[in-house]
Amino acid sequence: MRYLPLIPILIIIFIAGSASADLSGAWWDGFPEASGTDGDVYAFAKLDSIYVLGGDFDNANGVPAGNIAAIKLESSYPNLWVDHWVSMGAGLNGPVHALVVYNGVLYAGGEFTASGSKEMNNIAWWNGGNWNPLESGCDGPVYSLTTYEGWLIAGGDFEHAGGVTTENTARWRSSYGWSRLDQGEWCGEVRAMVVWDGYLVVAGYPSNCIGTWNGIEWDSIDTPNSSRGDTIFDLKVFDGELYVCGDFTWDNNLYNVARYDELNWMWVPLGSGIGEPNDDSAVHGMAQTEFGLAFAGNFEEPHLNLTNYQPEDSWSYPVNSSVNFNGPILTLYQDAPGDELVFIGGSFTEIYGRQHRHALIWKAGHYNSVVTLGYYGNGLSLTTTTGKY
Repeated sequence: MRYLPLIPILIIIFIAGSASADLSGAWWDGFPEASGTDGDVYAFAKLDSIYVLGGDFDNANGVPAGNIAAIKLESSYPNLWVDHWVSMGAGLNGPVHALVVYNGVLYAGGEFTASGSKEMNNIAWWNGGNWNPLESGCDGPVYSLTTYEGWLIAGGDFEHAGGVTTENTARWRSSYGWSRLDQGEWCGEVRAMVVWDGYLVVAGYPSNCIGTWNGIEWDSIDTPNSSRGDTIFDLKVFDGELYVCGDFTWDNNLYNVARYDELNWMWVPLGSGIGEPNDDSAVHGMAQTEFGLAFAGNFEEPHLNLTNYQPEDSWSYPVNSSVNFNGPILTLYQDAPGDELVFIGGSFTEIYGRQHRHALIWKAGHYNSVVTLGYYGNGLSLTTTTGKY
């Protein structure tokens, strides 16, 4: 087998400088106590001109949110600020793990059963003013959403989608409804998906079960045995190659991160890896910057919770050694690979001893800055131009 590859008062919150800029200045002062969210952030997406955050939180910037909220950014180079922080209808009554825009419509996946009094099971779509069920939904958590060959793809820990037997992966299109990914099934719980070299790649738990789907049938990519942890949290394509990150110690000194060598059909380490073998470290997200591939999670080595891997096989600080998150980073998001703005979500509440609750923007370009998601003012209701699917 060949393994395939609020009426706000605006606050300008940008700092200029090089990658080694001093981030200890007074610009951190004065942000409102309520900035950010009151719980973890797991996912981001862009819809029209707004950015949507999903996670496990009740309030966003002090406004009731129900696990999902949005911000509108404004910029005038080189300044960047939050123009509005807005709620999204009645929110959702459980954690939101995944967000994706498909055919101009925002979809959310997670562990929820309703929005207000309206029932919906673990997956929902936004009609511009309210959340709506996607048929009968999924009968278990949805952890990952993506698109592939004109379909919305859901991955998670479920047996049925729309009443169809699907086994952890399912596809949906408005003219067809729900269906399984035909001819065989992937072998585990889905936590991450990416399109690589024309194939849909899925991974999750267990970490040694990575599947590829070509639109017709399943195949697999061999992985080494795992001796600690067993979950892949993210997949990324960087310079045409497939990277994985998660909570695992594989044979051949592969722990938490690895790159697939397609020519030799084998996984190879990234430098000395992230964390230590058999410790409790984990890597939850990746993002491509002009400096290489950024990795984020819960680890101390090579750098605390956020580090950068460069093509010459070395690790570097993505901002500088002063920027230490006081809790795990659970997701990194970009509009497209290499985009300057990287959205950071997680369990952290402070950076450099200052309050930044669960969500930040990192301007990962020439100026390398960290932007807080907060401003003074009350929440507004969100109305978008998105229509029915």
